[in-house]
Amino acid sequence: TALSSLHMSIAAKTGTAQERTTDPDHATLISYAPYDNPEYCMALRIQNGYAASNAVTLGAEIYKMLFNINE
Repeated sequence: TALSSLHMSIAAKTGTAQERTTDPDHATLISYAPYDNPEYCMALRIQNGYAASNAVTLGAEIYKMLFNINE
C-alpha cells in the first residue's frame, strides 16, 4: 500500500461509510506515526471518495510532507 512504501511503522485503520446507495461511499483513514513514538495523528474523510485506498493514498502524501520523505 501507499503507507508501507514510506518504510516506517504507522498505525492505521481504514474504512468506508455508505450514506446513500445512489452516491459513492465515503473513504476514511485514522492513523498515527511513527508507531513506536507518535508525533502526528491523522483523521481523513473523503466525501464520496469511493474506497478507503483513496484516503490511504492521500494520507501517505501528507506523511511524506510531514516527515520530509522524498521518493
